[in-house]
Amino acid sequence: MKFRNRLLFAFFVVIFLPITLIMLVAGSLTHYQSKMLGKTYGTDLDINLTGPTTNIVASISENIAKEVRKSFHEDPKGFLESASLRRTNQKLMKKNSYLIVFSPNEVVFNGGTPANEVQELRAMLLRFNRTEQLIYDRKNSLFLTCIPYPDTKASLEQGMVVVVTHADAAIPEYKRLLWEFSLGVVIILILTAIALVTWIYRSMISPVRKLRQATQQVRDGNYDEALVLSDSEFGPLCDDFNQMRMRLKESEQIQRQNEEENRELISNISHDLRTPITSIKGYVEGLLDGVADTKEKQQRYLHTIYNKAVDMDHLIDELTFYSKVDTNRIPYRFAKVNVLAFFRDCADEMNMELVSCGIRLQFTSTLSPDTYVRADAEQMRRVVYNVLTNSVKYMDKKDGLIVVSLSEDDRKVTICIEDNGRGISPEALPHIFDRFYREDAARNTAKPGSGIGLSIVRKIVEDHGGSVYATSEVGVGTKITIELLKILEDAYEEDLYH
Repeated sequence: MKFRNRLLFAFFVVIFLPITLIMLVAGSLTHYQSKMLGKTYGTDLDINLTGPTTNIVASISENIAKEVRKSFHEDPKGFLESASLRRTNQKLMKKNSYLIVFSPNEVVFNGGTPANEVQELRAMLLRFNRTEQLIYDRKNSLFLTCIPYPDTKASLEQGMVVVVTHADAAIPEYKRLLWEFSLGVVIILILTAIALVTWIYRSMISPVRKLRQATQQVRDGNYDEALVLSDSEFGPLCDDFNQMRMRLKESEQIQRQNEEENRELISNISHDLRTPITSIKGYVEGLLDGVADTKEKQQRYLHTIYNKAVDMDHLIDELTFYSKVDTNRIPYRFAKVNVLAFFRDCADEMNMELVSCGIRLQFTSTLSPDTYVRADAEQMRRVVYNVLTNSVKYMDKKDGLIVVSLSEDDRKVTICIEDNGRGISPEALPHIFDRFYREDAARNTAKPGSGIGLSIVRKIVEDHGGSVYATSEVGVGTKITIELLKILEDAYEEDLYH
């Protein structure tokens, strides 16, 4: 349920539920107290407890007076006897009433009025001169019913029996009803509040608590526990949190992978630099100790030292370039490049170096002389150099052969560089373009390398909008295929910067 709907629901519950429950409580208490009043003051008593208090007391007084009147008229002499008056008065006192009996000259019986007020009360009754009717004394909050002696022809001056009911103390049940009703209202409001607070807590505070716990899990590095909130209001928040959690997990995995790769890079650099440095030290010591005692031997030593220094310089240059690749800061300078001329020039440059390694280079092409691509010539030259260097590094045959072939279709140019080296195992083939990857079985410790050459190739080719992939067979050779998009327009600016 959405938060807005919850508020609307809570609003109606706060208004209508207490009202409904209060009405039920009021009806139940009124019915109960009416029965209790009927039991106390007479079963034929008809009282509406929802009316004014004075009306209720008046009804009670009239009912009490009716019972007294009946007893008095049935046996006036017996009723006026002292013992009978005391018994009757005791019964009336249980109903919060009492008797006063006046004769023409004196007070025959006083069941509860202070002595100094009795004559004042009698004077008021004579002034009203009302018989068999209810009189209300506002000053003293009394209800009075006068019953004249039967043989006085309804004359109050000859004598009368007065039934007195205190308005303030007549119906303690009524006060109890008000207290119980007030208590019921308070209990209903408290229970309604508790129910709403519990519902809101479970539906709102509980998801927030779960979110807090999930946040603490993420803070502590635990990204595996997903946050599940079925509530529709918190559903999008839950989805966003889980996406954030997965991204943080991926980010930490990438960071750990980078740290592992950096450690591996340092290890590779240490290994690849140690070999040429050891070799250079050995040849320099040979020169210093006079081992190279002829000019030809000295020249050979110096040439070897120079080659080792070139290898180290190339390794350092490759690592410097890799730092630019890793931060996407390669300074590309794109231009319109003739594919056939460019790759033929690259093949000619590499041919002499390959021949010195005992490897033959074969160049073939089916391209049109007017086939162009948008490329950075310097960076594409690095691509060709890294692929060819990798082929040389893992060449295990005396009659080594590298074939560079160019072909095209309507949209792209395909450059294939294929060798007849040792090949790559199927398990390692999908990873050769990953950073720092080296197949242990194929590692040639005599050749320096950081394991980032082919990853640089993939980065540069993809930045040119092309693709690169490899196929290989162990013992037969490896084929690297590079695909670049052709320039189809006739007009193209000579120099383009990226």
